[in-house]
Amino acid sequence: MEDWDTDWEDGEERAKWITERAGVFADRDIAKIDIGEVKDGMLHVREEYGGGVISLKKARKIVNEHMYAGNLAGSPTMQKRIKEAFAGRGIECECNLLSEAAKGGAQGIAEGATVEVDYATLGWVPSLHKKSLEIQADAANNGDVLSQIGFGLGKGGIEVGYTVVGLKAGSLVGRGAARVAPRLMSTLNKAKPVLQGVGIVTGTADTVGYTYCSYEAFRAGDYNTGAHMLSRGTLSGILTGALIKDTFGSSKPTSKQTGSYTNRHESGNRYHGKGPQSRAQRTANQIARQYDDPHVSTDWTPAANDREAFIDEAWRIYHDDGVKNPDNYNKINSPGYKFIKHLLGEG
Repeated sequence: MEDWDTDWEDGEERAKWITERAGVFADRDIAKIDIGEVKDGMLHVREEYGGGVISLKKARKIVNEHMYAGNLAGSPTMQKRIKEAFAGRGIECECNLLSEAAKGGAQGIAEGATVEVDYATLGWVPSLHKKSLEIQADAANNGDVLSQIGFGLGKGGIEVGYTVVGLKAGSLVGRGAARVAPRLMSTLNKAKPVLQGVGIVTGTADTVGYTYCSYEAFRAGDYNTGAHMLSRGTLSGILTGALIKDTFGSSKPTSKQTGSYTNRHESGNRYHGKGPQSRAQRTANQIARQYDDPHVSTDWTPAANDREAFIDEAWRIYHDDGVKNPDNYNKINSPGYKFIKHLLGEG
């Protein structure tokens, strides 16, 4: 054990000796244990603890490279260790490290939950938002890298959750719109390639932008923002990749892909059906021969399964004034009609 009164070559060597034995070194801990005064980034140690002046910046850098103790800093055990170090009596003390670690872990979980709940609620609760900002600032000021990364990744996780919910809601709205306004959805389907192209361009730009912002934040030591931007870039990349696959990959329906369709003929009459695109084409040829009415066009949309396809077929017939419409070649309702009767107040 080196003696406190050893002749030091410089202040940095003395600071290293202190911080290696203290285990943690931050402004708030110094204030709690009352061993000196902080002025202009320097700690002026009281004579009872050995006196002298130490650079806080250098001390914090040294301790972060060695044995940063995170939330244990404010615990009675760590305060005693720091006092022992400054008093020159070593760091041996009676303590229950497991108990202190449990306290620190509980504090970390509570702080993380505060930050993430505040982010999830968009900062709408003033008291919660204020506490969240204080916690994040405290972690940054004390060099708590793990907590900062945890905060950032947690924010990214919340965004993933919101994205999944948004995609699900959009899917449900789209399916509902396809049944209520099939012609509008047909128009949007025709514009799908253009919309997907715009999405791929903007998604790629977002991925690159977020990744670069993450790099810059990490370089600046802002691990909270760095982790957050990295998770955003990853999410944007995944969504863009899925969109690319949908556009150029397996999005084209197979010959067995079921769906619903509307065939239009030269007379203006229509026929609505259920099945894959090959079925739509066979029906179009059949109707053309039967009524001497050449086929003009087909509006076909995929469905997740046969049940959904029958329901979509029923909606197409219903919105074309039903089977009693003389301009409609359908003579009987779709089996899917029984699923939409309750929505129409008919059963």
